[in-house]
Parts: sequence; C-alpha cells; structure tokens
Amino acid sequence: MTTAPQATRHLPLFLVRLGLQLSRRGLWTRLRFLALAVGAAVTCLGLVALAGAVGIAQDRDDRGNSLRPTLTDRRTSAQLLVSYDGFTELADRPVLVESIWPLAPDAPPPPGVPDWPQPGQVVVSPQVAEDLRASPNPTIFGPIASLIGPDGLETPNERRVYLRPTPAALDQASMQPATGFGDNHTDGWYGLGVLDAAPRWEVAALLLGGVTLPGLVALALGSGLDHQRRTTRHRLLTVIGARRRDLLLLDASEAWPAVTLGTTAAAAAVAAAATVDVHLPALETTILSAQVREHFPVLLAAILLGHLVSILAVLTVISVRGPRRRHGFSTRIAQALPVTRATIGLGVGAATVVLPTFSQSGPLRTLIYIIGTAIFVLTLPAILAVTLAAAGSIAASIALRTGSVGSLLGGRRLEVFPARTARLCLGIAGVVLALGQIQLWASQLGQQYTDAQAARATYGTTVLHANHTSYGAGASAFLHDLPSSARPMWTWLQESPDAPPQVVVGATCSTLKLLDLSCQASTLTAADAAMRAPQLRAIIETSLAYGDIDIQPLPSDDATPLAAHQADLYVVSTDGRDLPLDDLQKLAYQLTPGGLQLEAPGQSWLTQGATVKLQGAWTIAWGSIGVLAVLIAAALAIGADLISSARDIAPLAALAGRRRWLLPLALWRLALPITVAGVGAAVAYLILPMGIESGETFMTPSPTYASFAAIGSLLTAALVALYAALTLQHLSKTWRPGDQDYTAI
Repeated sequence: MTTAPQATRHLPLFLVRLGLQLSRRGLWTRLRFLALAVGAAVTCLGLVALAGAVGIAQDRDDRGNSLRPTLTDRRTSAQLLVSYDGFTELADRPVLVESIWPLAPDAPPPPGVPDWPQPGQVVVSPQVAEDLRASPNPTIFGPIASLIGPDGLETPNERRVYLRPTPAALDQASMQPATGFGDNHTDGWYGLGVLDAAPRWEVAALLLGGVTLPGLVALALGSGLDHQRRTTRHRLLTVIGARRRDLLLLDASEAWPAVTLGTTAAAAAVAAAATVDVHLPALETTILSAQVREHFPVLLAAILLGHLVSILAVLTVISVRGPRRRHGFSTRIAQALPVTRATIGLGVGAATVVLPTFSQSGPLRTLIYIIGTAIFVLTLPAILAVTLAAAGSIAASIALRTGSVGSLLGGRRLEVFPARTARLCLGIAGVVLALGQIQLWASQLGQQYTDAQAARATYGTTVLHANHTSYGAGASAFLHDLPSSARPMWTWLQESPDAPPQVVVGATCSTLKLLDLSCQASTLTAADAAMRAPQLRAIIETSLAYGDIDIQPLPSDDATPLAAHQADLYVVSTDGRDLPLDDLQKLAYQLTPGGLQLEAPGQSWLTQGATVKLQGAWTIAWGSIGVLAVLIAAALAIGADLISSARDIAPLAALAGRRRWLLPLALWRLALPITVAGVGAAVAYLILPMGIESGETFMTPSPTYASFAAIGSLLTAALVALYAALTLQHLSKTWRPGDQDYTAI
C-alpha cells in the first residue's frame, strides 16, 4: 500500500508520464505538435543566429585589426611600403585596393598572402577572382599571382586586392613605411568587411524581431490549439487536489516532445554548418565551418536557451489564458461587423499612397507614410473581418444556386462569425506587414541613388573621374598613352580671402575647342557651361558646382603643375562615345601608383546602393523564416478551429452519406482566410510605399518577399485545408449516435 508521502514523492514522475502520453492523444495532437515544433525551431534559430552574429562580428573586427599595417616614421627600420589606394568596383560591388612593396628580403607579406607577388602582379581575394572570371578584362589589376587566404580577409566574401606596382608605377615617396601588420592603433586602413558591416544593434533587432519574435508568436498560436481540452483537464485535476506547479509540470511535459523536436532541428542545422562551409551566393556570404566550430560552445548555449525559452513561452501562454467560451459551429450569437473601422483603415491606406505625392518634403512624406501605415495596421482586424464576411456572403449565395453544402456552411460561417477567424488571420497579415516594414527601412535609398541611375543612363562612360589622383611621372605617362578619343580635364577650387571658393575647370586648348569652349580664360555660369557639352555637364554635376565656373586653358597635359591645386582628374570622351573603362583602368594600374580608381558619374552611389540592397536581402531572408513560422502556426490554428466543430459536422456528413462537400467546406473556412490574409498583406506591402518610391528618401518593396508571402500563403492554405478535410472525413466515418465531444481526453 502506497502511503501519502510516497505518492507525493512519485507525483512529479507520474505527471511527466501523463504529459508525455497526452502529447500523443487527442484530436488536435498533430496540429499542435507541428505548430509547437515549428515555433521552437524558429525561436531557437533566431537565438543561435544572434549568438553566431556576435561571434562573427568580433572575429571580423579582430581580423580587421590584424590586417592593418604597423606604420613607422623611420624608413630605416621599415620592412615594407604600403599604400591605401581606395576603392574601385566590379559589377557595382566595391573592391579595396592596397599597394605593397617589400624593402627587405624577409619582409612579412600581408596576412593571408602566401608569398610576395612579382612587380606588376596582384594577390586577390577569392570573391574578386570569381568576379574577374566573369569580367571582359580579367587582368584589369594585373596578372594574379595567388589568392588571399581566409586569415587575410575580414569576411570570407570580402573583395580585396593587394597590388605590387610595376617599376613604372612605383612611387616610394607616396607610400608609407611599415614594419609589419597587426597594429591596433593605426587610424583607418579597414577593409570592406568592417566598413560595410551593419551596426550590431541592427543585426540584433533583425534577428530578435524578425525570427525569434515570430517563433514565439507561433508557439503562442500552437499553445492555444487545445485550450478547451486543457481547461477541462485543469479543472478536473484541481478538484482532486492538483497544485499550480503540478499543472505547470504536466503542461511542460506535454509540450516537451514538440519543443525538443524543434530545438533538435535547429541543432542539426548548426551541426551541418559546423561540418561543411555553407555558401549563400544570393547573400554574398559564406559561413565557414571552422568559424562555427570555434563558437560552438556559445551556439550550444543558445540552443539550450532557445529550448528553455520555448517551454517558458508555452507555459506563459497557458497561464495567462483563462477559461474561455468554446468556439465552433455551436456558437449562436452573430458578430457585428466593424464596417466603420474597416472603412477608415482603407481610406487611410489610400491617403498614405496619394498624399505624399503632393509634397516635396522628404521628412513630411516619410511622416505621412509612418502614420498612415500605423493606422492601417491597427484597423487590419476590422478590414479582415469585413473582407471575410463579404467573401462568405458571396460563397453562400453561389452555394444556394449550385447546391454545394460545403460552400454554404463555410460561407455562412464566415459571413456570420468572421471575428475569430480574422483574429487568427491577423497573425499572418501582421507579421507579413511588420517584417515588410523592416525590409523597407533597412533598404531605403536616397535621391542620390536615383540621380546616379539617371547619370549612368545619360552619360554612360563618356566621362570618368579619378578617385585616386596622382600627379607624378606615372600620371603624365598615363595621360600621354590615352586613346585619341579620350582627353584629360581637371577641376579644383580657387581659394580667395574676400570671395567664396571658385570652381575652376582646366584643360588644354585643343580639348576646350573639342567641347565647344573658348580657348581664352573665361567665366561661365554652371547652367551655361552645362549647355555647351554633355561631358562638361557631367563634370559640373559630379563636382557639385552650382555657381560661376572659371574656364582656364592649360599649356599641356602634364599633371605635375596641378599637384599644388590638388586637382581632380577627369577623362572625357571627345566624340561622345563611351570610353573603354576597363582598358583605361588597366592602363592606370600599369603606370600610376595604386591606379586611379576611375569611375563613371554616380558610380559611387550605385555601389553604395548595391550594399544597401544586400542588407535588404538579408532582411528578406531572415524575415521570410519568421513569416513562414507564423503562417504555418496560424494556418494550423484556423484548421483546429474548423476541426473543433467536428461534433456538429460529423452527424451531418454521416447522415447525408456523402462527404465530398467537406473539401469545399475546408477551402472556404481555411484556404480562403489564409489566402486573403497572406496575399492581402503582400499586396498592401507593395502598395503602401508607392507614394514615396521617389524623392529625397524613398523605399522600394521587394517583389521577392511579396511573392514568397503570397505563394507561401497559398501553399499552406491548400495543405492545411486538405488535412482538415481528410480529418473531418475520417471523423464522420467513425461517428455513432451518442458521440458528443471529440475534444475530450
């Protein structure tokens, strides 16, 4: 005979066994299990990604410091010469160029460089080598001696070039002496991995808000699938003396298998990443397995934390939800439609699109968009309820004419009781819109990007600007070897103590005549000068010259006298045709120290815009995971809402003898609401920013993200509707008179 103390001692084990058994019993077991597993997997994935991002960011900063040269003021003790030559681009992607030159036979090469290249040769990162293979001029920097190893890159996909100048391009006076690499005190000298990295708080906000939070929402939706059954069970157990902690242990044990499966899936993804390198070409990223193994203890702790957070989230949702009236076909009170709120929401949405077009103020347009979008989201439940009620009315009308029982029942249910379905659909629509806003703000561009696109379409490569100007013999040799259709022009600021700085444009007399300019020194307004030749207009726009412009003839193309003015070099086409940019870049690397980093008008903004778009792609990638998790959990919750009505549907199907109408019922009750929520939110995401798709600050929606949300909604709706129809069909086959509640224990 078991005594009371013994029973108390064995009670926790009994509750755990009971919870594990309950996780495999009941009508909604599979639906709840899948929702909890998906929610736990995504929650855990978000925390693991956050831990990994922190570790990778620290590794990136450490490698960035290890790549910085140790500069010295004494050339006698220097081992090498280095020069930070700035940035060029390959296919609109930025590339860092640095010049290196050994001064001693045992001079240390840069980290990741196996051996010193020969003069005129380069050492490039693997990403640059890949870009060059697709380039029309793969030797634009010079012959490739070797590739930079992982230890010499801030990120695995960084674009970096180490250039050893040719004898003609070598200018030791323009380079800085160094004793080696790994100085943490030198200012600057960072590469693109550090310079283009998103702030850590933005990464944390994206992973927590775009992945972990949707995972918790999915867990909340999954926890509520069998609320009625759990409430009944809690009441029975409380009557026989169960305490609150006993009920929590029982609920935790019931959720444990599903949460553990989700956590295991996330752990399996980490284990796979620790085994092989993961290449993500669309995101221009490679996750190195060695890096994952290095941070594996932290990632393992994040996995365990994700498991604990998932269990606590389930228990929290169960605890805060009190006993509620059961929802199903047994509901008898029709729900009033919030037509007024829905009308306000749609009206505000239309105003959000139209009103910004009447304003040229960037801040005002952005404020209108923020306020309008916020009001639209707040009225989204009313919009969904009215839309579903209207769709249900249409379905019922069609069913009355066609005699479709399933369409009639499903349509009437949506028409009379749309509020609960709308609340469940709100999770889908809300997450699609919320993560869409994150993508819009993360990838917003400015007017400069639009102007740069227009400049590329207008000027092409008829005008090239040197970002790294040289004035020595190499620059003069480069200008001498220019093709006949290319001529140099220079701009500089003329300082005056009693007048504002004046923009000066200088060129030889022959070049000025080719551009329809006088060979005499003259002063023109910016508008007048821009009318003379498109090339001159491009120079004016690039140099941001808006006042009067001095035109000054130069005696020759010699660059040396212009060093005193720190003049900017432009290479212009004299016949209006595009210049061979790649060929001129290659010539500059052969003759000038570090190359000239030539670029067409607006190229720097286009390059920066590509970086911003890449950050937006990361937002879409992570946000899509969160959207998919909520989409699946909400679809399962709506499916459970339909299956909960089995006690009303099963007798009808059993007595009618036909069960084919169960599929139309599931399509109207499940597929339609899910589709309306997902597709409608995707369309709203595309339409709402239309009023600010141009101007000082603008946002461009991603068709990829919208397509993912819409197609994902359609597929999820079809699968869940099919599962619900098959479940109802099975229940109707097994129904016998006297069966009352399929949701009982």
